[in-house]
Amino acid sequence: MSEYKLESIDKNSFSLHLSGQIDIIHAESIKDSLLSALKEGKNLVIDLEKIEGIDLAGLQLLCAAGKTAKAAKKKLTLNKKIPQCFTNTLLESGFFRDKKNTSEKTDECFWLSEWVNR
Repeated sequence: MSEYKLESIDKNSFSLHLSGQIDIIHAESIKDSLLSALKEGKNLVIDLEKIEGIDLAGLQLLCAAGKTAKAAKKKLTLNKKIPQCFTNTLLESGFFRDKKNTSEKTDECFWLSEWVNR
């Protein structure tokens, strides 16, 4: 099961709190909540602290949301409290790898540059 809650931070900023599973089974409802949240303001922080798991589809969904935000000239970021299941999925899927020594861009997904620079 996946749940989400949109919370206003200020006039132009919102936080989308996700919990449960961020996976292919829940992708459509999560996508709808992400798109609705992006319409609300200029800045959106995604809070993943309470997720129990995320799969490749979940990572791709977040990546696509970042591209949608960028095209709309909005800012999408992740809350700094990242659960281990997110990190594990990044490692297992190949999203999180040392890009400093490659010619690949770190802006493919909005959160990659944050991870590379840690």
